[in-house]
Amino acid sequence: MNHKLLLFIILNLLITLKLSADDGFPVSASVKKSMVFDVKINKVSEFMKDISVFKKNFPGIISVDKKGEKESEWTYEVDAPLSSPMRMTFLLVERSNSENDIVYESKNPKPDYFRCNAVLKEAVNNTTKMSVSIKISMSRESGSDVHFLAPILGEKFISKQMKKQISENLGVFLNNCKIELK
Repeated sequence: MNHKLLLFIILNLLITLKLSADDGFPVSASVKKSMVFDVKINKVSEFMKDISVFKKNFPGIISVDKKGEKESEWTYEVDAPLSSPMRMTFLLVERSNSENDIVYESKNPKPDYFRCNAVLKEAVNNTTKMSVSIKISMSRESGSDVHFLAPILGEKFISKQMKKQISENLGVFLNNCKIELK
């Protein structure tokens, strides 16, 4: 291999690692999916306000513990290739705007942030359309705190992979909820 090319690759890697160390390593993903349920809106609303629904039906949510009237602690585990799963714990507050706009959001936005918003709309023939959006963001001092390859792969790649996994998990969640609500 050409020595100049090798030197160029090494310098780029060192610069990437240095920039990651200076600015931290932020990763985020936002996903939105919708599904129509064959039940009335009030039944879906009541169902979604029971936080245990998330532990039962959302892959990766390994615990949901009520901490007060409107506060709960959720632990979400993200699978990482060639590494052990990464766990994030969020202290969430229910910030619902109405019976048909259900929001669970991090009490503090740092270092990890989670927001789940379920919007319910009446549809034809006593059905309900539910749109769920999930946003997760986290920041670590170094990319290696996320995954040993993260400093090389970069924040955008890791965020894209996280978005893909959350999207798949949200799809499974909606399907599981549909089965449970029959």
